[in-house]
Amino acid sequence: MISRGDVRVVREEIERLGGVCRSVTIGVATLQDDMPHEILTCIREALVENGYEVLEDKTEVLIEQIKHSIIETLRLQEGREKPDFTEVLSRTLHRSYRHLSSLFSEHEETTIEQFIILQRIARVKTLLRENDLNLAEIAHRLHYSSPSHLSTQFKSISGITPTSFRQSQ
Repeated sequence: MISRGDVRVVREEIERLGGVCRSVTIGVATLQDDMPHEILTCIREALVENGYEVLEDKTEVLIEQIKHSIIETLRLQEGREKPDFTEVLSRTLHRSYRHLSSLFSEHEETTIEQFIILQRIARVKTLLRENDLNLAEIAHRLHYSSPSHLSTQFKSISGITPTSFRQSQ
């Protein structure tokens, strides 16, 4: 997965090794189609050595794009308008939500909805660890209908209450 800060670094590394980038965006580097196998091997090895995961299967790439889009949308919409993931994913990835959802479930053995919940709970944990926000403020920020809804979901996923989690940190 390529983060915003890594786009330039990845492009430079690919070009240093003799590769030609058609595009490098957050999450994806698209290379010229007819590159020699030796150059592709060098690029793959260099990226893996530098901690990047190299996905060549189009389905794997699409799954990673779904995950990245969800995580980025949650981050950008925190404290703002509640995101409509059906619309966001369809618009961002130029495919029907039904197709994306089916593909995701088939390959990840979980649903997009469950992945979103897990990402929201991960963010709740971060906010509990790093901020003095109370549960109502966190619930509002992350678009929960109420602090009790957040607390119930948190406990069902993590096995402890948000208060116990915060106290254990």
